[in-house]
Order: sequence, then structure tokens, then C-alpha cells
Amino acid sequence: MLVKKLIELKNIYKGRKAIVCGCGQSLNDFYNSEYFKKVNESNIITIGVNDVPKLFDPTHLVITDHVTRFNKSRIDLINNCKSKSVITCVKGWNHPKLVHFELGKRGRLELDDYERVDHHLNSPYTAVNIAYKLGASKIGMIGVDFTDGHFYSPKDGPHNLTRKYLSSINSSYEKLHRQLGNRGVDFYNLSLTSKVTAVPYLDLKNFIEI
Repeated sequence: MLVKKLIELKNIYKGRKAIVCGCGQSLNDFYNSEYFKKVNESNIITIGVNDVPKLFDPTHLVITDHVTRFNKSRIDLINNCKSKSVITCVKGWNHPKLVHFELGKRGRLELDDYERVDHHLNSPYTAVNIAYKLGASKIGMIGVDFTDGHFYSPKDGPHNLTRKYLSSINSSYEKLHRQLGNRGVDFYNLSLTSKVTAVPYLDLKNFIEI
């Protein structure tokens, strides 16, 4: 098993576009759209979180939760995914290509610290931070909806973070959007149904073409 440190991946995709993929229902819309194939053809990287390999293997997969929080089928899914690496801050994962980072502080934005990654309640937030550290100059996110259901289980009810934390999540993404903009990085929400309204919406077609 090869284990690298995140700093070894610093700016490996400098100037490229990245799409961060959460597990909301809009990920199905992305996968089933005419633009999914165009993303690969356009050399856009994808950074998924958690169960995204149930739908497709992203370029990289980010896991921030300990392995004990997953059942065996989900553990096997992650350890056997065909992504170039599984990027994680916890021990216990057995993907053949692991990349480790130190978890930073909640709500902080030390974007230019390439050994630590800050967090705020949800994995896609950390994945956007990682996309920046990998060098992406334009970052989109999809499946970060906080609406009812997931792409793999549309009837599993309201997202557990929406009742108490949606305002805080929006605030954290607003700050992240601003800090990325200060560094010349464009950041868009590619989901029209997402409740993360602090990040401006851009449709997939235009994201691919800009």
C-alpha cells in the first residue's frame, strides 16, 4: 500500500478545472447528463466524497470519517474504488494509493497550508479546500444539496445537518468562496437544487466552456 502526504500533490493540477462531487441527488443529474462524458473529454478532474464510487470512480476520493462509521459494503466500495487515490485524514483505510493529510481547524481557512485541511461539518467543504491545494483554478461542486435523500437512496429523508446547521454551512461556504476569489480561483455551485445558496450557481455547460 502506497501512502503519500497531501503536500506531495501540491499543484499537480495547476490551472485545471475540478468538480467536487457530494452525495446529493443532483449527482444523478450530473452522471446522466450529456455533460458527464464531456467532463472526461475536457480533462476536468473530479473529487468525490464517501459513496460517490457507487455511481462512478472520481479522479480522487476524499474520506474524512473513520472507517468504523462505515459498514462492510461501504468499506469495500472505498478500498476497491479505481480512483487515483483516496485522500484521508484518518487511519484504517486500505486503498492501494492513500494520501494522508492532517485535519485542520473547524471554520478556519488556512488554504495555503498544504499539510493540513480545514473542515466545517461536511466532507465536500474539505474536498473544495483540497481541490485548491491540488492547483485547480476553477472549482465547481455538485451533489452538495442538503435536500432530502441521497443519489443512491432518494427516499432516506431530510439531511441530518439541515435542521440546525444550514445557516452555518452557508456562511462557511460564503467565506470559502470569498477566500478562493481573493486567490484568483473561481468557485461555483453546479446544482440548481442545492441549499448552499452562498456559492453562485453556474450550469454545467458553461462551467465546461469557461
